[in-house]
Amino acid sequence: MKKTFYRLAAAVLALACIASPLRALERPITVEDIVKLEAFGRVSVAPDGRWAVYEKRDDYDTIPNYDHVQRAPWTIMDLWRVDLRAADPRPERLLPDEPLGLQRGDWSPDGRRLTVFRFRGDIYELGIVEVATRAVVWTGLTPEIPLKGAPVIWTSNDQLAAAVRPAGDLPLILQHFYEPKKRIAEAWARTSSGRERSRTVIEADKGVVRSEEPAAPQDLVLIEAASGQVRRTLMSAHLTDLVLSPDGRRLAVLASGEAMPLLTPMVQFDEPFRQRLTLIDLETGRSGRLDQVFDVAPQLLRWSPDSRALLAWMRGDDQAWSEGGLVSVDVAGRTRSWPSAVRPGPDIDILRGVRADWLDGAPILYGRAPGEDRADWHAIGVSPSVNLTAGLEAPPAVLMTADRGALTLFADGRQWAVEPGGVRPLGDPDLRLRWARILDPERPRRQGQEAERRAWSPALGSKGETLILAATGEAEVAGPPSGPASMRVVGAGPGAVLALEQKELVETLVLRRGDESRPLDAVNQDRADVVLAPTIPLIHNNAFGQPTQSSLLLPKGPIKGLFVPIYPGYVDDGGWYGPLFLTYNIRSAVMAGLGYAVLSPSIPADLPGTRDHAFYEESIGLAVDAAFAAYPELPRNRTAIFGHSMGGYVGLILATRTDRYQTYILSSSAGDMIGKWGEFDPTSRILTEVAPVSLRNHQGWIETGQGEIGATPWSDPVKLAAESPYLHADRIRNPVMLITADQDFIGTSQSERTFSALARLGVRTRMTTYWGEYHARWSPANIRDQYEQILEWLDETLPPETEGKGAQAGAPRP
Repeated sequence: MKKTFYRLAAAVLALACIASPLRALERPITVEDIVKLEAFGRVSVAPDGRWAVYEKRDDYDTIPNYDHVQRAPWTIMDLWRVDLRAADPRPERLLPDEPLGLQRGDWSPDGRRLTVFRFRGDIYELGIVEVATRAVVWTGLTPEIPLKGAPVIWTSNDQLAAAVRPAGDLPLILQHFYEPKKRIAEAWARTSSGRERSRTVIEADKGVVRSEEPAAPQDLVLIEAASGQVRRTLMSAHLTDLVLSPDGRRLAVLASGEAMPLLTPMVQFDEPFRQRLTLIDLETGRSGRLDQVFDVAPQLLRWSPDSRALLAWMRGDDQAWSEGGLVSVDVAGRTRSWPSAVRPGPDIDILRGVRADWLDGAPILYGRAPGEDRADWHAIGVSPSVNLTAGLEAPPAVLMTADRGALTLFADGRQWAVEPGGVRPLGDPDLRLRWARILDPERPRRQGQEAERRAWSPALGSKGETLILAATGEAEVAGPPSGPASMRVVGAGPGAVLALEQKELVETLVLRRGDESRPLDAVNQDRADVVLAPTIPLIHNNAFGQPTQSSLLLPKGPIKGLFVPIYPGYVDDGGWYGPLFLTYNIRSAVMAGLGYAVLSPSIPADLPGTRDHAFYEESIGLAVDAAFAAYPELPRNRTAIFGHSMGGYVGLILATRTDRYQTYILSSSAGDMIGKWGEFDPTSRILTEVAPVSLRNHQGWIETGQGEIGATPWSDPVKLAAESPYLHADRIRNPVMLITADQDFIGTSQSERTFSALARLGVRTRMTTYWGEYHARWSPANIRDQYEQILEWLDETLPPETEGKGAQAGAPRP
């Protein structure tokens, strides 16, 4: 652990140097930089404001192994604590006797204890730390890591409820990446020995898909915080979510019920099992079901402030999600429907999460009323419903705070109180603010869509100051003005804010309170000489004839070509999302550092007409035209299209329609929609217990999800063929490089089919397959190689600047 201490000391000593106006010799970012980045993780302040705890990750390429892909960095994470009441607060390791591999959990209500997790090899374990003494109790329990709900919650200052796995069993999300390789090796070994059978079995009947070896259930247990011992097992089930009532008396438990048949149309992300709700009285241990049978949508379980009722989106077993509605259930299990014409969206949006809360004993819902062209917050406990946010320019999809029935939201540069008749502005009308919403990438989706149950929230002022906004609108200064524009609030508590200040690759964790801004720690200070290419906004009209904004990065020095990463609905605006974001996939900042101008085009999505192939072509072409018009020095005949995932699919469509762009690099690119509809992903082939989920995601992507084709292979094969660029490969003229991986859920067979077609047609093509990798590259060696492959391909397939015809749009091929 000496290395860790030396690094912290070096970080603190370097803080003054980082802030100095004197810069070392500047240089562009390289691939080697991104595989050696350190990073801060999540930051949290105790409810009483005494302690802050933060995660800090070592160099990325020091990870022992990358079997757990995006969660492999957990194995080199450490936890640090800061005493915010100390006169001279300094970070110190929270658990100095523990090796790396630690994550923070949640605080007890009084802020005395913190749940933590240690992840090493095939062990993922729940622990409980008394933060002041740094004493830790390891429970020997493996908590589940659900993506939709909370796995571990405090029921009091001295007790937790947790969904735990069978002994020696990793959480499902960690098994998803690690277990297939292990099981495949074991299966091959059994066949090799000739003494044991080696096969999997999956079957379906009446639309219900079953595995021979279904997933094991979890136990819902109560744990004594002081000892880490299990007090009581409340139930065993496939648990989805746990929510505690505000008074701490009752636990709402969402768990899987009966298996669901595959439906038409298939909805991406739908559950393979009915979701049933149980209410448990923690004082008596008694549990009760609802007075009616409902299927409950995940992502919304909201207790009323008085703990008398729970709000959820429910449907009958014979209904689509869009045919359901808000239903409340009281503590006796009695249900009440809240009918309304306001709708949160189609089935897939409901599964992503209905946004609703309580106001004056009745629900409010974020959605569209008939005749409205945008979503607003509506009070639906009255008839007709009342549009509460009609007067706002941009109503938010998430509420800000919920404290004892008082709701606030942030919109149009200020804070508002939500009241039965509408919204009322709070605070100084001349104070222009930005909501400093703290995002937690590991937090379950349901929690990330709810208002925080507290009476304050952090914000940023127009002069760079950090503020704590009370629910009354009063603003307490928690940090001086003139904070950098790149400052990002990552933790907050009563009277204090922790923020990351970014300067190129260097991030500094800063404590801000009153008129003080105190640096605590830093990462990547040994790369302070790296300069990232600035992002230039590019204003132009989109394919609808409306103003839009693409973005452009220009390298220092000669421009090797124009690199155009495409993805519908996303523009790389240069926002800083932390060092880890730079490491995986192909990033604009890195390509600019390697000498290419990078254009991220605005391609509108999720609107009528935006799935049309001609719309994709026109949207990309308009952005390229705007870049050439604004910067005539760009080489017009050296343009490369890059696409990953949905972007790879659109890129392949583009290649069948125009020869304007000299070369294509397409990663995880689907091309055959009929094949994709019925294909298993590699994980579900060997982990057959997840096959019901895999089938829904693949078929749902085609029918109602991102693909939005709305057809099955037998209902409309002509439509699926029209949406399959693989079947139009004879129209492709220019070189195409394909990148795939054997564990990617977009199967290697998709790239293999396109490669086979282009090879037969005589088109220049290359396919690079990465082994043991998934939808992105995580091994440092593979990250390096992927950039090398791309640079080599660009060198080989982009013509010399004096040749080619790329200045003007090529003739489209319908």
